[in-house]
Amino acid sequence: MIFTRRMTILTRLHLGFVAFLLFHSPISLFATSTSSIVVDSLHRLIQNKRRAGDVQGEASVRIHYLSQFSENPDPEVLEESLDFFQAHQLDENYYSTLAHQIKNMCVNGEYDKAMQKAMGLREKAKAKVSEIGVGMMALTLADISRHLGHQQEVLDYEREAIEHLKKTSCYTSLWWAYGGFCHAALRSGHEHEAIAPLEEWKKSIARVHPFPQGDVKPDSSWLLWVATATDTYTFVGDLEKAHEYILQTERWMAGDDTSDNRIMITGLWINYYEKAGKYKKALDLLTGLVPPAILKANKEVRLHTLKEEAELADKIPLYSQAASYWKEACLLQDTLQQEKHKADLDRLRTEFAVDKLAAKEMRGRLYLAWTVSSCLLLLALLLGWIVYSRKVSRQNKILMQQLSESNSHSSAKGGQAGMKLLKPADKMIEQLQSLLEDKALLTSPGLNREVLARKLGINETYLRKNIRESFGVSVGEYITALRLHYACELLASPEHSLKEIGPLTGLGTTGTFYRLFHKYFDCSPGDYRKAQMQSLAC
Repeated sequence: MIFTRRMTILTRLHLGFVAFLLFHSPISLFATSTSSIVVDSLHRLIQNKRRAGDVQGEASVRIHYLSQFSENPDPEVLEESLDFFQAHQLDENYYSTLAHQIKNMCVNGEYDKAMQKAMGLREKAKAKVSEIGVGMMALTLADISRHLGHQQEVLDYEREAIEHLKKTSCYTSLWWAYGGFCHAALRSGHEHEAIAPLEEWKKSIARVHPFPQGDVKPDSSWLLWVATATDTYTFVGDLEKAHEYILQTERWMAGDDTSDNRIMITGLWINYYEKAGKYKKALDLLTGLVPPAILKANKEVRLHTLKEEAELADKIPLYSQAASYWKEACLLQDTLQQEKHKADLDRLRTEFAVDKLAAKEMRGRLYLAWTVSSCLLLLALLLGWIVYSRKVSRQNKILMQQLSESNSHSSAKGGQAGMKLLKPADKMIEQLQSLLEDKALLTSPGLNREVLARKLGINETYLRKNIRESFGVSVGEYITALRLHYACELLASPEHSLKEIGPLTGLGTTGTFYRLFHKYFDCSPGDYRKAQMQSLAC
């Protein structure tokens, strides 16, 4: 219980100390509303300081701007300021600006990234033998470790920060390191290790701000020290010194009766009375410590207060009152857990809804991509088929032209047109043409490459290769062309009907015959017959 309240008080004092340093600085220009400060006016101020050759003044303007806009500084101003601090060897300003950046990472939950950046800067500072850089980065690492709950690392980093900052004039950072070390020592069970640094801290403050005497108002650094000293001596059991420092704090804060000061002093007295065994007094003070409005608005604070009240009531002992406190605390804790579970469930539902929406969008994109790619593939296949068909059609037409020319220049044999084609020098082609002049063989349904190769006494591959080289078509296409040529001869006379010509020429059914004829001649067999009849009539 002492430990938890102590942490709250020290945190409040730390925040007060920062506020004091910020608003009581020698530069009062930035004590007004931050909304009135814009980058343009900042540049004008910087230019004025630069023209006057006032390096310290420009540094002060920059550091106060960065303090006011520490959460979201202008990136250009930030980089310019870091370069300026480095160029003029203003290590304290340089490393304090970097420390603000790292703390912003912690605020955003990027603890690993912040830890890596701080460690990297500390190593660079060690390489440059910069005591300020090593000390301030160690102090930053201690803050990160405190957020992560690594108390032993906090002690080690605070000790390192004190060791290096003692060699510099960065008193504010040094005092923060002393306070942080004492704070960590009390939390980790090393309370006796806090005594020596506490006394060193006191001497360090006294060198800059003499110890206030009489009614003199103390510097904020003394308020922070005396509160830490009270907690430390209370914790180690030196109640005489603790009582002395509590009275000293009350004298210093006399006339400044704010709610924060009242809570701080009351908290110190509660710790003191509990350690002294005066549990009833501690319980009475604790009951009125936190305003009812805060207890009603903040269930966590109410739960913490109930637990402390229950522990004190147990020690008095007031068992019935303690039981009442514990009962209320248990009910409140159940309520908080239910709220937490509900919040977790709502968060999971939200995440699920977001994931579901993302999956739906992804499916839509994949479907669109699949549809587009399928259409493109079909289009490519269609274009390929068209190109291939046109190529085959050209080859077929060339072949039919060759057949026609061969027929017109060859002598009739047995009342039928000769079937000799071009390339008479090729004996295999001449033999093939002579062989296919046999209409029974040409129109045979079983005619194929294998039959022709066997009748010619050659290899199938050789036959296919020669036909391809001579006519640019396959064996099957060559046979089809010859059959169509024979069909043209039959169409030139009215002896056979159109339905009979297909089976007679070996071209299959009438439908197949019509399709092949149209493919090769771009007209139907009927149109071709009409054209032939008209030419004969003329």
